[in-house]
Amino acid sequence: MLIFHGAAQEVRLRTWMPRFPDPGPFVRIEGSDRWYLPLHLPATARIEYRLGIKQRGRWHEVTDPTNPADATNPFGTNSVVNGPGYQLPAFLAPSPTWTGELHEIRVASHVLGGRRHHHLYLPTGFQRGTTLPLLVVHDGNDFLQHASLLSAIDFELTAGAIAPIAVLLIDPWERLAEYGASRDHAIHVVEEVLPHVQRRVGLLSRPGERALIGASMGAVASLATAWHFPRQFGRVGLISGTFVHTLNDNWPAEIFAPVTEFLESFAREPRLHDYRAFTSVGRYEGLVDFHRRLNPLLRAARLQLHSVETWDGHHWGAWRDRLSDCLRFLFPTTPPTG
Repeated sequence: MLIFHGAAQEVRLRTWMPRFPDPGPFVRIEGSDRWYLPLHLPATARIEYRLGIKQRGRWHEVTDPTNPADATNPFGTNSVVNGPGYQLPAFLAPSPTWTGELHEIRVASHVLGGRRHHHLYLPTGFQRGTTLPLLVVHDGNDFLQHASLLSAIDFELTAGAIAPIAVLLIDPWERLAEYGASRDHAIHVVEEVLPHVQRRVGLLSRPGERALIGASMGAVASLATAWHFPRQFGRVGLISGTFVHTLNDNWPAEIFAPVTEFLESFAREPRLHDYRAFTSVGRYEGLVDFHRRLNPLLRAARLQLHSVETWDGHHWGAWRDRLSDCLRFLFPTTPPTG
């Protein structure tokens, strides 16, 4: 049950989740400024929302003043409500922490232009010349700020669920262009950033023990980078990927045509045989059908696939909640065979 106190002409739930059933407007208790909305959620559901308030004929949105639970994203803060069986990831309790070292990586890019700033995370005790599995993360700063990535890694490492890994955190300038299955972006990662990291800190990594992960367009960039350089990686984590198969008003060609063209190329020539692939999507997302069409392509490519669907939307909090599953699948303490 959601509650709102205040003068209004109408109050509605704003969720930005196309597949979430519209619960209708809040109901005002007659003769008062109190409003309520019954919500019936699946047990493990997690919903981010704001309140749409209509006052004097105009709408505005606010976080829920009666609900202290919230989640951040690059554009602000949303309120959060959960189903009765939902549990926060264990790495958030009591508060997210991490113990390794974070280094800034500055690389002059001839293929993309400019001097690019990324970051490299090394586990405690790292020594130059050490060989470690490597996780390449698209939208690295957002994964740090809004998904507690390094806390998840340290927690899983301490629990013995994953082996020690290094983490390369990639951040774009022109995100849609660079992450839209761009070969130039893939060249930047493989031929500019990885050699720079090896020279600067002496980090060695075997190609089969390198993984790429990303969310939304970052998932497209992850799969495309692996596809352009299939022998440089062996694992991918694709979280709420914007794998658009059909262009329309919701998915305009000027942005998503490179993605559809890439998927057509991937279907003809998958290249990523024997990779491990983790995919996840929220059932309330508009991307869920694209996700369900992607998985057969991955299976046909003979990838070892682990796929998850959750009662959630296209949010950083949802992507945070999948990190432990993703890390454990991509970096098991017992090395993958086959």
